Amino acid sequence: MISFNLDAGRFNFRSAAVIIHDDHVLIHQVVGDDFWALPGGRVEFLEASRQTIEREMLEELGIRCEVTQHLWHVESFYEFESKHYHEMGNYFLVRPIDPPEIISNADFAGI
Repeated sequence: MISFNLDAGRFNFRSAAVIIHDDHVLIHQVVGDDFWALPGGRVEFLEASRQTIEREMLEELGIRCEVTQHLWHVESFYEFESKHYHEMGNYFLVRPIDPPEIISNADFAGI
């Protein structure tokens, strides 16, 4: 993965998926975190950002997907667990090839 540490902090190169299904956007939260994120992961060396999405969605969600459009290129600076991060990210509109049945008891409006 394209991620490295320096004395000043950590650099990540990430791809994220924007999956819209039935007028809802898929987001996730790691247990213990106080923030939500779009699904995705760090880009591997010599891997196209689009391929990262296909690989990560299969690994993390067990679904095959199609990247339909590049939406944004985002540069972020943040602090997490007392470490400074500099992150470059590509965000893609993604369509699940065989969407799973999603059962939700309630909508989450977000923060």
